Amino acid sequence: MKNPNSPIILIDRPHASSRDDFMPLPPLERESEDLFFSAFTSETEDREDHSFSGVFFSIGCDSLLPVSRVEVTSLSVRGSLGRVRVYVKTPVKRRSDVDATREPNVTEEYGRYARGDPLVEGLFDETAWGEPTHDETHESSLGVMVELKLNEPIVLERGEMVEVYVHSDVSGDSGLVYDNATDIMGRPKCDGVLQIYPGFGHLSHKPFGKTAFWYGRSANWVTSLRRDRRFVGKVSYGVRWMLWQPEKETHEKFPVQFQEVVRTMLRGIRDERSALSALHPDVLMYIFNKHVGWEWFGKDVPAWKSRFPALATSCRSRSVDLIIDVIIDHVSHFFDKAEGTSNKPRVMVVACQMARTIVSKSDALRSSLTVCSMHIRIRALLYIAKSCYEKIVNRKSELRCEQRWTGRGKIPPRLLVECIPEALAHDATTVYSVSNFICTFVRSKEGWEGLQTAEEDANIDTMDVAAAVPIDKDSAEYKEAYAELTEFMRQLHLISPVVFFQLSTRASQPNRDEVYLDDLSPDEDDMDSDFVDDLDYDDEVDYDDEVDYDDEVDYDDGVDYDSVEAV
Repeated sequence: MKNPNSPIILIDRPHASSRDDFMPLPPLERESEDLFFSAFTSETEDREDHSFSGVFFSIGCDSLLPVSRVEVTSLSVRGSLGRVRVYVKTPVKRRSDVDATREPNVTEEYGRYARGDPLVEGLFDETAWGEPTHDETHESSLGVMVELKLNEPIVLERGEMVEVYVHSDVSGDSGLVYDNATDIMGRPKCDGVLQIYPGFGHLSHKPFGKTAFWYGRSANWVTSLRRDRRFVGKVSYGVRWMLWQPEKETHEKFPVQFQEVVRTMLRGIRDERSALSALHPDVLMYIFNKHVGWEWFGKDVPAWKSRFPALATSCRSRSVDLIIDVIIDHVSHFFDKAEGTSNKPRVMVVACQMARTIVSKSDALRSSLTVCSMHIRIRALLYIAKSCYEKIVNRKSELRCEQRWTGRGKIPPRLLVECIPEALAHDATTVYSVSNFICTFVRSKEGWEGLQTAEEDANIDTMDVAAAVPIDKDSAEYKEAYAELTEFMRQLHLISPVVFFQLSTRASQPNRDEVYLDDLSPDEDDMDSDFVDDLDYDDEVDYDDEVDYDDEVDYDDGVDYDSVEAV
């Protein structure tokens, strides 16, 4: 009798058969023939604060779900419109690794970029954009979306992204509505399958024009770009889901419930006591490939957290690690005092660890924060940590109303990359966006002519050696940093960084075009001296209930994955 508990062999040749009379089945497919259509609307959150001639942005396809590819068929926009053209570059593989030596872009000066800037040259390279995939004239529609059907769909394989440029030739500033992106992390709006990344607003009624109409022509400057702008509209797309294959690599991309059903059925075929033993293995493979949806038995993706590196324990800069440790201790002390327990506020600690990880991934950001004054360092790190905190908490809260796709039901928020701290902190786009913003802020506040000043003063090897020495909480440097943070909170009339983390998102967001983190500057004229007294903290509130990473899902299903072999 066959042993039903013996290791499962996933057959790589579904037509192999020991029965001479068995009729071979059609070959197995790798993706669904049907497109499951959906639409992702990226609308202004609370105001229509920007409109002009065009917007550069990127669309990506990245998911923990078994997505094979997506096909974008149309975009919908609003504005005065007129002649609207849509340009699309060739899709590229999305960067998953962070280049620590990549220089942040801090060349913008009051809305101007130097001609020859690599970023600018890439956006205005008409050869790379090619011919428009949509070029039609539309009636003005400021309140209702107008669909722009693409001549050819934008096909994105899983892990790819593509740059898109939408332009209106209407003179004036109402051609196309877009939004201001206040998120320093540069995170896309996403629905679990598709991501819409922030980009640039375009201020010229001529496609690829380099001069805004209120500026004169300049041989040295590009004045028609505004950074940190978001596409406002709808992206209509279809999903081609991955189909199961008898291969280990494909098998492990499916939910754990699906995998267990496959194992159980295969064991049944090998057990002569089971009615399944009368079924040919190739027939079973064909059924799972052609007729069983990936979400039929559940949507728990196996070991999703292990796909990403752990958060860093050091950013390899002693002065930066010191401030992050002080912020964590400040937060912990507040919770210990308010609740009378030794429980750690896990979410805020995770946010601080995310900030540490982001700094560790960029040499320029690390060196800038190392050599700047402690006051500036505290402001910058508080803002990075707060942005990380908002991403975890607010995004999970928003996604409690679960996403839907035609024919594929509800997708649990925990499976979205936007809710995974390890994924966000190690993301190349996130690290580069934070580095751009914070390095520009430090340069502005310290009066440096460029980042070279910081890099000359901060020796990377020296930072690494110093960071290896444990920080003593009884040392003078630690006490000085703790006192500096306490004084800064007092100046803001906040009793703890906890209160700062929990301030409303909009209240703490700076205008990135005009000032940098000035919302963290104490202004005695605007402060309410009774603010602290008006805060009423309920000792019975369990702050740990916001997001509990320990209680989410236990993905250890007890299966020995080493026993699944690909032949």
